[in-house]
Order: sequence, then structure tokens, then C-alpha cells
Amino acid sequence: YNVAIHEGAAGRTEAARAAWQALRTYLDDPEGQELPSRRDYLALAYMGLDDREAALELAAWWEEQIAAQKRGEATAPAPNFQVYEGWDCRRFMGSLTFCRMLARIYTQFGEHDRAIDLLEEMLPAPSWLTVHTLRIDPVWAPLRDEPRFQALLEAYADDVEH
Repeated sequence: YNVAIHEGAAGRTEAARAAWQALRTYLDDPEGQELPSRRDYLALAYMGLDDREAALELAAWWEEQIAAQKRGEATAPAPNFQVYEGWDCRRFMGSLTFCRMLARIYTQFGEHDRAIDLLEEMLPAPSWLTVHTLRIDPVWAPLRDEPRFQALLEAYADDVEH
């Protein structure tokens, strides 16, 4: 992960792609152990490789696990999250990291309304997520022309906590 980020930041796109592919290969290993953060890093690898189909499939899996846990019918272990009654991103355990990852996937692959829905839930919660971050972090650049995104930034513009 760190190698891929470093290589990408240095402008060495082929080396970054190779590092993302190595991470994906390692995490896709069916013999590998299930790590709580495995899917988080796998999502980053999919985004680094610009694999829309795999990233959105993973996002759909996460959302289905949330829905299944809410119904008490989880089909697979989800060690990195727990769902509470009346779930939303503000109350999701481990949560803002998870919700941020979903929002990043949706942002990168053009699912802007879904990304903004998540950001609207996350922004009121105390966290790393701030209006300032949303304005300057290049991850969120694809949303900057969206009226709902602009309205969200405006709504929290004077909030010193956000």
C-alpha cells in the first residue's frame, strides 16, 4: 500500500500500478487469512488499478452485509464492522473509515449522488472529515461541481468543528 502511494505521488505510474497489482494479488489469495482491514486495502487496490467493476462489487457486498446484519441474516463474517439499530454512518463502528472508503469508491467511479449521501451523514460527526478537507483533498475533486456537494460545504462553512 505505502509503496503504491509513494510511487504514484512520485509520478511513477507503472511502478504504482505494479504495487497496486501486487497488493491485489496478495489480498485476493483465497488461502490468505481474513484480516479485518483486508477489504479496506482491497478497495484501495481496486481504486489504484481503476477497476470500477471490482470496486463497485466490493461496495455492493459491504452494503449487503450492512443490510443483512440489520435483518440479523449476515451471510459472511464482517469482522471490521458492527451494525447498530437505526444504522447510519455516524453510528457505524469503525465507521467513518468504512463510510469514507465507500464514498471514495463512489466518487472515483462516478456514483456522485451515493458519495454525497454518505458525506452528508459523515460530516456532522466529529471526525477527520472537515469542510476544509473536502475542499482541498483531490479525492473529492470529482464532486466539486455538484450542486449538492457545494451546498454541503456551504452548510458547514461556518462550523468551526467542520
